[in-house]
Amino acid sequence: MRASTSRFVYCLGLLVVTACALLPEAIPGAVATGGARAVPLTTEVRLAQAIRGRVELAAAVTPDDPSMREAVATEAALRNLAFADDVAATRRDLIYALTNELSDALSDREQISARYEGAHAERVQADAVVLGLTAAINSEVHRNRI
Repeated sequence: MRASTSRFVYCLGLLVVTACALLPEAIPGAVATGGARAVPLTTEVRLAQAIRGRVELAAAVTPDDPSMREAVATEAALRNLAFADDVAATRRDLIYALTNELSDALSDREQISARYEGAHAERVQADAVVLGLTAAINSEVHRNRI
C-alpha cells in the first residue's frame, strides 16, 4: 500500500468517526427537555411567602377567622424552622425574600390600579398588602439591629 492511499483511508476514517460523533442520539420512548430542573424553595423564601399570605388574608378576613389562625401558625412554624441555625444569615435571606414579595405585590397593585379607579375593594386590599409587607420588612430590619 502506498503512502498516499493509507493517508486517504485514514482521513476517510476520521471523517466517518466525526460524522458519527456529531449525529444526535435518539432517546427511545422519551422526549428530551431542554429546561432546567426545579430548585426547591429555601425556608426563608417559604417563610416570606407565608408572611405575604398572612398579610393578604388579614386584608380580607377578620382576625378571628380560622384560616387566619392557621396562617399565623404556619408562619410561626416556618419561622422556628428558619431561625434554628444561623440567625444573622437567615434574617438577611428573609429580608431579601420579603423584598421580592414586596416587588411582586407592588406589581400586582400597579395592575389593579390600572383596571380600577377610586376606592375599589381590590385596590384597597392591594394597598393593604403593600403596607403589610413593608411593615414586615421594617420589623425584620429592626430585629437585625438588636
